[in-house]
Amino acid sequence: MTDIVRVAGAQIDIKLGDKAGNLRKMTNCCRKAAEKGAHIIIFPELTLTGYNIDDPSEIPPLAEPVPGPATNEIQKICQDLDILVLFGLIERNGKGSEFFNSVVLIDSTGVAGAYPKILKHRTVFKLWEKILFNHRREPTDVFWPGRDKY
Repeated sequence: MTDIVRVAGAQIDIKLGDKAGNLRKMTNCCRKAAEKGAHIIIFPELTLTGYNIDDPSEIPPLAEPVPGPATNEIQKICQDLDILVLFGLIERNGKGSEFFNSVVLIDSTGVAGAYPKILKHRTVFKLWEKILFNHRREPTDVFWPGRDKY
């Protein structure tokens, strides 16, 4: 017999800049998905903050370290529901001077992995995103706790 892992793709009404409200919506969505049997819940890019940022000055107050407040909150729900959650956020590096459009994988123990978006293609939208965020030029290993980051 094969074990089945159910994966839920989650879409919520994200409000730009409302981290607390978006986090509440994520938590509620996780509960509903777990009730329906989901083991892994995947949220879109920049779920925590919203995506359509117009000005680079909006980035620093929205950014968080990884691990940080949002990942710690999601860890609690992962512990309660025995699930894994992937979501996007603006990650602030340890020095606070670089900001990444990252995805994090959270499990019951905390941050299981993190990965910054790579911006390689030349489109007008990608050029604007390069103004807003620091970026990797080449693929990198996923960050695992205890290893050097980026």
